[in-house]
Order: sequence, then structure tokens, then C-alpha cells
Amino acid sequence: MASQQPLQLPPGNAGEVARWLLDVALLPVPEIATVTTLGLLAGLAGRAWTTPAPGTGLNIYLILVARSATGKEALHEGAGRLLVALRRKVPSVVNLINFDDYASGPALAKQCAVEPRSFVNFSSEFGRRLKRMANPKDAPMAELRTTFTKLYPKSGPASFVGDLVYSNARHSIPGAVAFSVVGETTPGTLRAAMTGDMMEDGFLSRFGWVEYTGDRPEENMRAASHAEPPVHIVEGLASIAMQAMTLFANGMTHEVQCMPDAVVTLQAFNDRCNDGIKRAGENEAHRQVWSRANLKARKYASLLAVADDHMQPAISAAHAAWSIALVERDAAIFESSLTSGDVGSDTVAQERKLRHVLREYLTQPLRASYAVPAQMQKDGVVPRRFLQMRTSDTAAFKGHPLGATAALDHALRSLCDSGYIAEMDKTKAGEAYTFQGRCFHIVHLPAT
Repeated sequence: MASQQPLQLPPGNAGEVARWLLDVALLPVPEIATVTTLGLLAGLAGRAWTTPAPGTGLNIYLILVARSATGKEALHEGAGRLLVALRRKVPSVVNLINFDDYASGPALAKQCAVEPRSFVNFSSEFGRRLKRMANPKDAPMAELRTTFTKLYPKSGPASFVGDLVYSNARHSIPGAVAFSVVGETTPGTLRAAMTGDMMEDGFLSRFGWVEYTGDRPEENMRAASHAEPPVHIVEGLASIAMQAMTLFANGMTHEVQCMPDAVVTLQAFNDRCNDGIKRAGENEAHRQVWSRANLKARKYASLLAVADDHMQPAISAAHAAWSIALVERDAAIFESSLTSGDVGSDTVAQERKLRHVLREYLTQPLRASYAVPAQMQKDGVVPRRFLQMRTSDTAAFKGHPLGATAALDHALRSLCDSGYIAEMDKTKAGEAYTFQGRCFHIVHLPAT
């Protein structure tokens, strides 16, 4: 995954919630606190408030990406603590925030048919579930993927989900439903789960991805497992929940407004998103990176506005700028993954990944552990052994039905046939570099 700058906490009251979550986390990570905060706000506000025109609901699909042992469990623990505190003031808030694991599309559809048809699901180990969704032979999870895809745009007041029909069940959902999901995964699990068709059919573009690229943070010795949320935070979130219930009961929604300077900022970002789509041309995967970026920015900004003033919410320039920055981080993850061949496991992905490895070989220093003679790298001659070490554990290669070695040999033949590389005579390689084994001379590589 792409390297990222440290994430700034959200502005306003949402930032106050995130800051408290950091204070009580054993392993404090701003990205984790931010994802938790946005997820909670989406659960409370998802169907009761809408974005400025065209007026979709504030439901979000948001996934934290971080290495193991970096404190991802704080995502669920922090949300649980706040739910316990909120339940004392608004018992019905339990209908807006849950931690269930839905095993199929019908299971999720059944929950969506229950009033108030607005909730956030905090899902553990989401990357593993995503991997199962990519497998067409896993019928229950394929159904769940279909349900996720259909529900995402159905949160606005003019939306109507209707019947979700499966082989074994039919669920009718009257009107709109604001379903949000918040989860976490590791970079490796995400890479293994992503497929080209998930990018091209728009499934993955519905998700926001917040990546933490740092290592295990220092333990917070001031963290207290019994710490109660500050009164002002609980009362603020409870007020949002109670207003949402009032709006639900009256069949109403409240459109978030947009301050003039925020209108300019959001319109400029919308123009950049449109440019990104046009630059992608016929590459559907790259088009999807930008297709919902503007919508996600408006949803995040609207949630921040509701957190600051749920009675008269209005997106400020600060709300807009922070939300756009978050979406741009999201886009960078997928632009990098697509360019480096980390999406998919077909022959196209394998060749793209191999070309990426070859470009890095020409431009970056090598670790001593690869044992590649310096002159060999300087001359643009790459050992097959190095390529095997670099590709054997990547999703594009290890997912091949015959294994990573067969996938590498196939990709090497294809690159040779295309004139990108040429195999070098073993005798000449031995004389020039005192090297035994197959190696290839890099002739020409495309820019991407």
C-alpha cells in the first residue's frame, strides 16, 4: 500500500470524540479513532440527514487498513464504550449500532427491513469476509456482496429498496435504508481479496479506505479501561440520536446545508474527480477510483456538520477540506494498488505486477539479502531468483491455480514475447557476473 502522511483528526465535535478515543486506547492511532468516530456518526445520522443536493443519506462503507498488532481492536472497543454510555440516555440507540456478523445477503436484508432501517454494523476481520465475497462459489457471501452493492445508494429520501430476491428468501424493504459498515483488515489480506471485477463493477468504489502505515505505536500508559466518556461528548451524541428518532417517527429528513466557501471547495474537488474519470479513459478500474470520490467527500463533510450542529447543520470550509483530504488518501491507495499490480490474480495482473517489480529493480537500491551483484543491477540484468522472491507471496501470483512458480514462468514468457525482457545466455551471465541461474536483460518497459 502507498505510504501516507499522518492523519489529522476531524475538525469540530467529531474531532473531540476521536481525541477521547485516542486518550483511552492502549495503542493510540489517529486513523483508528477517526474511523470509529465516522462510523458512529453514520449509524446515528445515516437516514435522518442528507447531503446537500442531490440529497443522498449519510450512510458510509469505511474500512481501516493497518498491519497486525497495531491496535485495530480499539475500533470495536471504542465504539462499544460509547454505545454503553449512550444506551443509558437513549435506550433505543441499540437499534442504530450493532456488532453482528451477517453470514449472507438474506440475513442482512432481514435486518434492513426492521425499523428504523438505519444502522451501522461494526464488522470484525472484514478483509476475510471480502475475500469470501470475491469467490463466486461461496454463494452466501456472493449474495452478501450483492446486497452491499444494492443498499449503498438507497439511503436518500427518494430511494426505494423494494424486494431483495435470493434463491431461498425474499425480503421487501419499504422505502429507503441507510446501512453503514465499518471494519478493519490488514494490507496483505486486502490485497489478496481485491479482484479486478470488484473494481470494475463498482463494488469496491463504494468503500472508503483509511490506511495506517505506521508500526506498533507506543503503549498509552494513561489509558484506563474503565474511563467514561466525557459528559459533553455523550450528551452531544445522544442529542443526535434523539433528533434522528424524532425525524424517523415523523417520516422526515433534514438536508445538510453548505456554506458558500465550502460550496467552492467541494465543486473544485468534483471537477478534479471528473478529470480523474476522463483521464482513466476505458480503464474501468481506474475510473472507479474517482467515480464515487466526490459523493464520499460530501457524506463525510455532512457527518461532521451534523456533529457540530444537528439542528441546523451546514458544511464549513474546514469540514470540506478535511473530508476531501481523507478521500484523496483513499484514492491514493487504489491508484497505487492498480499501478503496482496488487489488484487481481489473472494474467493481466501478473504481468502488471512483474513490470512494476522490474521498474523498481532499475530505480531502487536492493537489500543485501537478495544477493544480486551490483554490476548486474547496474546493467539492467535481473535474476529469475530475485523475481521469484519478489512475487511468490503477492496476491497476483500465489492465487494462480498452479501456484506462484507457474504464474511467474508464464508471465516471464509473455514479457519476453512482448520484447520487454530477453533471457540471457547462462554461460555469458556466469562469465560477466559470476552468477549461476536464469536471468533476464530488461530491454524496455512501459511507463505503467
